[in-house]
Amino acid sequence: GEEFGAILFDINEEILEICLKHINKRVLDLKIEHKSSTVSQFVTISIGAVIYKAGDNTSSNRLYKMADENLYKSKQNGRNQYTI
Repeated sequence: GEEFGAILFDINEEILEICLKHINKRVLDLKIEHKSSTVSQFVTISIGAVIYKAGDNTSSNRLYKMADENLYKSKQNGRNQYTI
């Protein structure tokens, strides 16, 4: 499937989790048929997210890698979910 990235600033984990739940629900609510899926009859998404704290010296490459690792955790845990 397709992979997307999003960058959100000044957000805490609680707000991020609300956003991620909403994104997952909105995609599922579109009811885009996915005949070959073993997860759902409709298209779903898996999300990997990372929270960057101001003043942290983590490189953009490392943040991307962390988000990608979380994405694959979501996929391994059954898809149609997010991992922070």
